Amino acid sequence: MKLATNKEVHGKPFWVQYQDYDHVNGRGGVQIVGSKVYRDFYYDTQENQREIWPTIPVSWTGTATILREWGYELERHGSETHGHFHGCYIVKKKNPSVKLFTAPLLVVGTLTRAQNEAVGLGNNLIIGEKHILDMEDKYTGSVIDSSEIDEVRGKITEATDEWTRRKKMSFSLEFFKSSSDGVTAIMDLGGDETFEFNDLSEDFLVLACFKIANTQNSRQRKTDTYRYILLNKNAGEGNKINISIPAEYQGKVIGKGGDNIKALSAKLGKQIYVLKS
Repeated sequence: MKLATNKEVHGKPFWVQYQDYDHVNGRGGVQIVGSKVYRDFYYDTQENQREIWPTIPVSWTGTATILREWGYELERHGSETHGHFHGCYIVKKKNPSVKLFTAPLLVVGTLTRAQNEAVGLGNNLIIGEKHILDMEDKYTGSVIDSSEIDEVRGKITEATDEWTRRKKMSFSLEFFKSSSDGVTAIMDLGGDETFEFNDLSEDFLVLACFKIANTQNSRQRKTDTYRYILLNKNAGEGNKINISIPAEYQGKVIGKGGDNIKALSAKLGKQIYVLKS
């Protein structure tokens, strides 16, 4: 075995062991890890599959739903506190292409006394100082081709887009359920509600909104709850559209001196008229 430098091993395929050595009690341990990626291969070890396969937050429930529909395996990692799960899903392909891969073995970490002596380092090294030891042996193990990992990453993006599309479609259906005339609707978004502002389809214009509850929770990825007055952009005939909303919201929609409704009309490209209730 010999001491290797970062320059010598950089960019080359090899197996890695991380080793921690207790200088005081004379104990050491070696753990096989798979977090390093070299060329076109990923290590496939049980201890490090979390670092091999891509992960998504557990809060991405929609993306997770789509990925399961598409046949991918999701393995949950993390902890649960007060009924809320924190952590991630490891997203894995069920039957990835696995190959045998042969490469040198390197030990990275604090070396044992015997290892220090073998490479001429001596015994008076600072505790915690890291070295790379080339064992000068070839090791063979199972690896996953990087294209398999890249495929999963791509599918995560596709699944997120698909879930966004479904949510916007569902939002449109909910709008018309909440609307009495198909023109306007009053909907609460955020917090514990089914929809967030980002689920709002491009077919709708926000006439006004205001906070109705302080529900922001970063751990649960919740925002505050807002009440939205929404307009169906496709409603009306020609260049004008008449809207009917409760009197309590009219002032907020019209704005001081009619400034808000004028700006909204310009944005929509149609003249908006608020009917008195």
